[in-house]
Amino acid sequence: MNIKLYTRGYRLIPSTKETRILGRYIHNSKILKTDELKNTTENEPTKKAEESEIKVEESEIEEPKKIEIPEFMKNSEEGFGEDLDPNTIALKQAEFWIEREGVKFKNPVKGSTNYVGGKIPFPLNPYFRPKPPLADTIKSKIYKDYIANPTSNTPRFLGSKYGISIKRVEAILKLKAIEAQLEDSGKVIQKKFTAGMEDILGVPQSSAEMKFNEPLSIPNIHLGAPRFKAISETQSFTSADAAKELNRKQFSKVIEEVNKNAFYEINYPGLDIKYAPRNPKSVIPKDSSKKTHESPKTSEILDSNPLLSNKRWDFVFTDTSKGVEIENRTIVIRTKDGSLINASPAERQKRIKQVWSNKNLPV
Repeated sequence: MNIKLYTRGYRLIPSTKETRILGRYIHNSKILKTDELKNTTENEPTKKAEESEIKVEESEIEEPKKIEIPEFMKNSEEGFGEDLDPNTIALKQAEFWIEREGVKFKNPVKGSTNYVGGKIPFPLNPYFRPKPPLADTIKSKIYKDYIANPTSNTPRFLGSKYGISIKRVEAILKLKAIEAQLEDSGKVIQKKFTAGMEDILGVPQSSAEMKFNEPLSIPNIHLGAPRFKAISETQSFTSADAAKELNRKQFSKVIEEVNKNAFYEINYPGLDIKYAPRNPKSVIPKDSSKKTHESPKTSEILDSNPLLSNKRWDFVFTDTSKGVEIENRTIVIRTKDGSLINASPAERQKRIKQVWSNKNLPV
């Protein structure tokens, strides 16, 4: 559709998104559309338009109407008229909004966000609704709990206590340990900046107001074929019943045994033991080379599962983790009848220093 603007000596401003509204205060031109003129001039003798352009006599153009000028335009120092360009109009619009509707967004609201879009930081993306981060006071409390008793206050325990994931707890402990060492060495930490950002983001300052409910971890579980059991609607079926049906130990008991004496070490180079406690079992005394590893004379049965039995082999499992010393490696054996037992002293002596390399595997 072709559009031509006809004016009578008035200055035109390009009609953009920013100036479409305020442009009417500067000019009031007659806009004639090609399709509309064709409908109104079908029965009147007119000349054919050259190259689809329509010529209109100046007498047919209406006089510009007087439109009331906004107050903020009247009071502007630059005045109103031909000197007003699109950039000035956009600036005046912004100042007009800031002095009226935008006043309530000038200062943060304590304990809550003060976004233009409510709880949405980006109004054009309503699906992005981020949760506020953890308060620095809660992070410091988590680190103090760990320093007070690192053996009991493991990342799993602290994650269950504060409703956050294990990975988040480990990150908090590492950062807080670095922060504590920097403070003691005379470095200045930007506490005021942290407090200011927490006010802007609406961070709750107490664990009661905190609404975190993260899973501790996302385990990668390999399940077998599904099993079905028909029970009555009124019959209860608990996790203990499920473990009995699957011929396994209850998960709550297994997880307690796994994390019974778990000790988390903050692994970061340069951290002093004062800020990152070490596992007492990993510290080898000076005379440890003279002592041999003491193992029980009788093998203790740790678990028994007939489903894991076989007729040919005893499977030996050795802990080769990076942070475990050679003398403290856990060695267990799954026997042919499905029992899981501790290795005998002879088996430990045979396996304790054995290291497997991928280079020796056949191609």
